[in-house]
Amino acid sequence: MAVELYYTPLYNDASLKAYYRFEGNSNDAKGTNNGTDANMTYGAGTGKFGQGAIFNGTSSTITIPSATAINVSVFTYTFWLYADATPNNCGIFCSTSADSPSIKTSSNLLSLTKLNTADIKYAATTVSTSAWTHWAITYDASGNAKWYYNGELNSSGTSLQTFTFSDRVMGKYLPEEGEFYDGKIDDFALFSRVLSADEIRNLYLGTWGNFLAFM
Repeated sequence: MAVELYYTPLYNDASLKAYYRFEGNSNDAKGTNNGTDANMTYGAGTGKFGQGAIFNGTSSTITIPSATAINVSVFTYTFWLYADATPNNCGIFCSTSADSPSIKTSSNLLSLTKLNTADIKYAATTVSTSAWTHWAITYDASGNAKWYYNGELNSSGTSLQTFTFSDRVMGKYLPEEGEFYDGKIDDFALFSRVLSADEIRNLYLGTWGNFLAFM
């Protein structure tokens, strides 16, 4: 069964640079990269694990200031999604700069993108509007991008990019206006390395050998 990252060995991994459990707020549970909420809602039982972040599709955002710890060009993002409406052309984790790595949707597919410049790699499976699904995107120093869906490799490709960094915004596609996400996000993590396929699968399945997860 799936397990919250907080109860896995990955929580103590030195490469975990920001982690959002969304237990009533958008505070960083690992570092100091706290978010600032606009029209956000949290509530018991709304997340994959406990509470989750609820985006209303019209005005909800979480802004995370640019910081050295999270401004990394080699990375893994992992998160759970539950869309309440088909997510076409909306932002999941976007930057205010056109040269930053971002996660958006297009035609109900997640895309790692260099904002307004290049779509680096699309996932191959559409976002569900009826269930929680787990996603991970990895990107290495050679430009190799891999999407994982529910613990399994979903798509891959190579597009070497040079990034600059700015503030991040969850829930809105920037710099476009009005393209808001309508749904829930939970357990969002940013690592400064590429997680292995086994680590991503274990995170989804909750299988960590002798590690005991207290739920």
